[in-house]
Amino acid sequence: MNRFTPLITRIFSRRCFSTALASPSAEIQIDVEPTSEVLKKASVRPSLLKPYLDNILQEEDYFKMSKAVSITEMFDARVHYGHRIGTINDNMKWSLYGERLGICIFDLDITKKYLIKALNFLAHVSYRGGMVLFVSSDRANMLLIEKMAAEMGQYSHTRKWQEGTLTNIGQLFGAPVRLPDVIIFLSTLSS
Repeated sequence: MNRFTPLITRIFSRRCFSTALASPSAEIQIDVEPTSEVLKKASVRPSLLKPYLDNILQEEDYFKMSKAVSITEMFDARVHYGHRIGTINDNMKWSLYGERLGICIFDLDITKKYLIKALNFLAHVSYRGGMVLFVSSDRANMLLIEKMAAEMGQYSHTRKWQEGTLTNIGQLFGAPVRLPDVIIFLSTLSS
């Protein structure tokens, strides 16, 4: 059993979305569409599109994911443990708290902030009927991931990933297939 299993199961349970879904939902209404000039500038500064977004998307934590994640639970699930010192990518060093016995220790305050952002993104995709695909090659957690995805009404792929599954769909399946809106990779390290 993976050390993150209890935390993942709790976070992805439908109960997290219940308070936001109980409130009256606003229809997606955009009064004015952005001009092509604004869209061109937004490719560099996405914040320019904020006035054109739905009110639900304007709110930073609409689904109250900050209540679903606590630093204590993250610590108990050992989320702060990272890779060995020599194997970490330089781009991840900004989020490190330190190092202990040759293992990188991640700053849980930074991790919580970005986990909440990611969970809010997933909640918005799910709220709008989007398709989420969980991908893992970890044999120890295969059944747990499949069960969790089924409980959420989403999809999982826990077998060996066939090359071209997403890029060569027409040839593999012979018919148009809807691709997932979000793919979540869990324990996919392999030789």
